[in-house]
Amino acid sequence: MAKSDSLIEKGSCKLHNTSSMSLLKYYADYYEYISLKYSSKYLESITTLFNHVFKHFGKNKFLNEIEYREWDRFFLQLNNRCPGGAPVYLRTMKAALNVAKKWDLISENPLIKVKLPKRQHEEQISLNVDELKSILDVVSNQQIKDLIKTAFYTGLRRSELLNLKVNHVDLKTGFLTVGDDKIITKSRKIREVALCNQVIKLLKDKCINMKPDDLLFGKTKKVPFAADYVTYIFKEAVKRKQLNTKIHFHSLRHSYITHLANSEVPLPIVQRLAGHSNITTTMVYVHVNRMELLKSVNVLNFIH
Repeated sequence: MAKSDSLIEKGSCKLHNTSSMSLLKYYADYYEYISLKYSSKYLESITTLFNHVFKHFGKNKFLNEIEYREWDRFFLQLNNRCPGGAPVYLRTMKAALNVAKKWDLISENPLIKVKLPKRQHEEQISLNVDELKSILDVVSNQQIKDLIKTAFYTGLRRSELLNLKVNHVDLKTGFLTVGDDKIITKSRKIREVALCNQVIKLLKDKCINMKPDDLLFGKTKKVPFAADYVTYIFKEAVKRKQLNTKIHFHSLRHSYITHLANSEVPLPIVQRLAGHSNITTTMVYVHVNRMELLKSVNVLNFIH
């Protein structure tokens, strides 16, 4: 038996039923393949991920030459540098290598066996109305001020708000539509969100003299704000008002869902308004206050 045949029998999958392709070439082919399926934000994350991969392995490294232990080392190092982003990068790369397997570029997906250390989850912060008003008081840009207020009262994600247009809003029925044939949502589903009076009044004033295809919260009527810029303005406002440093733009969405979930709104309705694919995600937002916890354990006082 030839030496190369022996290696294949011992489990080497580098050349078995696969075609050699460099990481750079695979990135280009994979990017082209998914560009018609996913949002621009997701495509940006793919580019960021592969830049990390190129820096570690080199652009000319063959995809089918990278073994499990090399991927494992790469993601452990990435986890040490950016613990918050590493789990997302791992899921994203795992999906990319699933496609590589379908294309017969690798015989199996080595990332199936890669596991990252579990992180301790910090409780997210919810804002009340007074804190929202405090933040809005120091935001000078009216468009971003309106965007922040709408985020608090609708629970829309930052990317959803930045893509929201006049024709997505129906003030007569009190609903807005998130997503369309051009704007892909995170859940890949178009959903309707019911509007409370605060948002209806705000949007009614904004929509005057605007065209259906105009952006509601854009830098101009046709040019959206950069997502990072909106986040920067929000965080600066939080700092100026000396609020909890753990408050992020996503806290606005978290506040919306938390207020609904803890105001006896049925969880299936909260799930639909939030656009969660799974109700278990919605249940995370149901918080039990400390007084209720103390009241519950008081039943033990009668046990002797």
